[in-house]
Amino acid sequence: EGVRPISIANGQEARDLLSGWDTSITDDVRQRANARRQSMVKDAEKARRQRLQAQREELDGAVLEAERRLEIGRSEIHQRKAVVQEYRQQKARFVTQGASDRLPEVEKHLSRAEATLAQAERIAQELDWKLQRARLKRRDWESEEARKQLKSLGRLPGFRVELPLAGPAEFASLLQRLSPELELIEDLPVGCAEAGGDAPAETPPSFMLRKGDVVLLEGPLLEGRRSKEELELVDPSDLAWPASIWFNHGFDATIHVKELSDVIFKDPGGRRQADGRWPLVVDPSGTSGKFFTYSGGAKFTVAELSQEPQLVEFGERVDCVGELTARLRKALLNNLMHGGAVVIDLENFDFPVESVGAPFEDLEKGLFGKLTDRAALYAYLMPRRFMSLVTEELRKDYKEF
Repeated sequence: EGVRPISIANGQEARDLLSGWDTSITDDVRQRANARRQSMVKDAEKARRQRLQAQREELDGAVLEAERRLEIGRSEIHQRKAVVQEYRQQKARFVTQGASDRLPEVEKHLSRAEATLAQAERIAQELDWKLQRARLKRRDWESEEARKQLKSLGRLPGFRVELPLAGPAEFASLLQRLSPELELIEDLPVGCAEAGGDAPAETPPSFMLRKGDVVLLEGPLLEGRRSKEELELVDPSDLAWPASIWFNHGFDATIHVKELSDVIFKDPGGRRQADGRWPLVVDPSGTSGKFFTYSGGAKFTVAELSQEPQLVEFGERVDCVGELTARLRKALLNNLMHGGAVVIDLENFDFPVESVGAPFEDLEKGLFGKLTDRAALYAYLMPRRFMSLVTEELRKDYKEF
């Protein structure tokens, strides 16, 4: 407040010490400390770049190696096919020439060549799956790095959620729930939110910000500040209360309802398939639920999947669970075979995610894990992973597998 330290020093000894203090030494120490801090920041950034470069080279190398092996496998198939074709032509010539005595020998060679070809094709298929998984791993890494970049710029896509703060006490409480990168480290209830530009501003009282949601770099509190450390330097008495902080309650992409058919079913350009995840559609308006009802896919609601056997008028117990299980089994198998969609309407989504998996576990233990395992996309779904769902009653419909 403009008072010199020597004027309020406690005792003559302290005043003598302050009077002989060389302030240039303090400035020099401060400059050296700042230079050392800047050097450490530069070294950390250099190390980060080198680490990213090494990770990229490793992932690129894995993809290139998988591509090389697949190319070798395909070359082997081409050679085996040529051998099979040659034996087939020999067999045709012997039949035409009437050399029936030579047919057994050529048929033996042909059978062996066809078996070798089939084995080469299986190996090539495995190599192709390994290539897809290597590409998927690289794509995941690139997506995560892109997300970090967007996060640093405050541009992550998602719901824009407002968190009102009544005063300094709530502000201090919020700081305790934020990581150094301004992400929530625990769930946090809020009272109002905005979802996109067209969605209603009101949020149900049960709305929760989730762990990992990130602060948007906007508003008076975040102006010119990009870290928790900078927020902690804010003097609450200098701010006007109440105030608000906005969070990004994130998701990966924003689309219009009219684009659902293209994004979910047609997948032009193969972007969703390349991403390797099953789609989750968040729609506050509820319009997409009607779309899926009439889309031709098999649609189930969480309430429907969670129902229990009912008692009817004469005390008989109706096994609606067994009926539902049979419907779910047929829906999964039919759409796996014909390339359709099985849609689960999560409705209000006020339940543990395990509730979604329970009906699938009733079909087969571990089935939900199979479905949510991203490797399922590269494991030839029907014969390799899901034929165990086919019962005796359904076996005739899947005899080709």
